[in-house]
Amino acid sequence: MSVAMTRTTRQILESAQLQPLGKSAAYSMKVTDTDLRVDISGGNVTITLPPVSEAPGIPYTIRVSAARAGAAPYALTITHKSDSSNWNGNIQLFRDGQMVELVSDGERWHKLYIVSGAPRYYEKYIHEMFKVPFTLANGNVGGGPLGTAGSINTLLMANGNYFNYVPLGGGQTLLGPIWVNPGLNVACDLTDNDGLEINHGVGASSPFLFTVGTDPAFYCRLRFTIADVSGTDDCAFGFRKREANQANVDDYDEAAYLNVISGNITIETILNNGATTVTDTTQDWADGGTHSLTVKVSSAGVVTYQVDDAAPTATAAYTFDNAEVVMPFFYFLHATTSPGAITLLEWEVGYQ
Repeated sequence: MSVAMTRTTRQILESAQLQPLGKSAAYSMKVTDTDLRVDISGGNVTITLPPVSEAPGIPYTIRVSAARAGAAPYALTITHKSDSSNWNGNIQLFRDGQMVELVSDGERWHKLYIVSGAPRYYEKYIHEMFKVPFTLANGNVGGGPLGTAGSINTLLMANGNYFNYVPLGGGQTLLGPIWVNPGLNVACDLTDNDGLEINHGVGASSPFLFTVGTDPAFYCRLRFTIADVSGTDDCAFGFRKREANQANVDDYDEAAYLNVISGNITIETILNNGATTVTDTTQDWADGGTHSLTVKVSSAGVVTYQVDDAAPTATAAYTFDNAEVVMPFFYFLHATTSPGAITLLEWEVGYQ
């Protein structure tokens, strides 16, 4: 891409606003609006770029300044005036801090940089809302997915985000999650003591590994729905040590996670292969409820928790060992009662 800096462009840059411009409703950008901060905490917002022919060579930054907490996020949609050639579809951002930088060559808009939830492994950030189709395969022997307990299968989203999922218990007769658009129903065969672990892989090259004491503060967040909470023996989300996948969540050497057991939301921690410590948050999950679980880890390994983006009523102190390599994971086992659908709606991992 070659962009000529015309005299008009220089004049526009000289007259551009020095401070970011804030918006919380639909807005058509002027050529001088080079830095836009958009609040989508109260509803969906559409931003229309300035005329492509009037802004050659000018970088435009559009960032989410505030987003909805504890529920389905609203969308910031960025579109054009139907004047850009080869427009590849509107850009959507959902979470606080997500942003895009664009520049025009006089005929077409180009993305210079984007943080939107698509895979950017060098930044260790993912935000998946399960709104696109996917493919399933076996990660060990190739071919289709396997239901045998311990098999490592892969789920590749059409946007490039990928996950591993591992059958637990007696194995799965249903070989993988079901796309319910939006959302991913991961419940599979609903048999007592069967389930799945979902993660991004346990290999040393897995893109979402974090080293305590080396990486800056990081977090993971999952929003999902449980149709019948009495059917959950375990329904856990958080961080655990990078090691081989375990059939029993209590067998990990180190872990810190939130767990939903028959509707009771607990904090569970494991340190140096010791016994699992359980703390009742005193908060509950009702049948058909949708909630978000968040686990945050400081650079020193200190762990904090959130339910629906707020601190739980009761919490527990825990610190991962220094230099421990940890990874986000979701783990569930069914109880004798069928839980019905367990539907993942939003999976987010990154630096705080």
